[in-house]
Amino acid sequence: MDTIKNRNPTCISAHEFSLKLWRLQDGEFSDLWSRSFQIRMKGNFVFKLMSLEFRRENELTLPKMFASLEHLYGASSNRMFDSQKGSFAFPFLLEVLRQDQRFYYLFKIADSKGSIYFHLNRVIDEEKYCELGTFSSQEPIESELSEGDVEYLIYYIWHTMKMTVEELLKSPQGIQPFFRSIDAANTIYGFLNGEFFEDYIENTDKYDSKVFQLRDEYPDIITDPLYKLDETKSWIANVIGLCPS
Repeated sequence: MDTIKNRNPTCISAHEFSLKLWRLQDGEFSDLWSRSFQIRMKGNFVFKLMSLEFRRENELTLPKMFASLEHLYGASSNRMFDSQKGSFAFPFLLEVLRQDQRFYYLFKIADSKGSIYFHLNRVIDEEKYCELGTFSSQEPIESELSEGDVEYLIYYIWHTMKMTVEELLKSPQGIQPFFRSIDAANTIYGFLNGEFFEDYIENTDKYDSKVFQLRDEYPDIITDPLYKLDETKSWIANVIGLCPS
């Protein structure tokens, strides 16, 4: 069973559209993924955000991202990412409301080799698409959710993470200690002894040794969920209409 904080959506309003973002269970995300197609994003926007953060005094580092996302949305998925290249994943259902029409997307925040990525898929909720059976990736659908709209969403989440970290640091004793390792990047990061840290260890043997050392020193470190929610497909059916899988 997965753990998430609640079913209350994050609501985001813009001039021509509004968005609702619900955290999903792993099983719910996988079920919708099987009837979706990928939206290809250029990726330049996230790279620019990360470049702007680099070496800032209050830089939004990987451990700060992880802590803020878990604080906002509950425990990370433990299986929706490449365990060699990544260390967390947060899957969502995204509702787009534009001119009285609703469109549904899958949105996932995950890391890979020390960088953060935002993945977007269009959920197939129209019968004509379901009949096709297979779906290929395509560029953003301008009439539903343009690339600029997605950048607006990413910036909103980025800003929310920064504000959340600032609030958490006002009372760091409230941050649950944690550490995560990324084997493909020889990187260990987390929050221990009251401080965020992120270490790259070039030598693989020394990296492995450090990971085992931390596991021995902190055997009880887990993400302690605030809420638990049973996996259910009926919740999805109440939000969006889908043809049978």
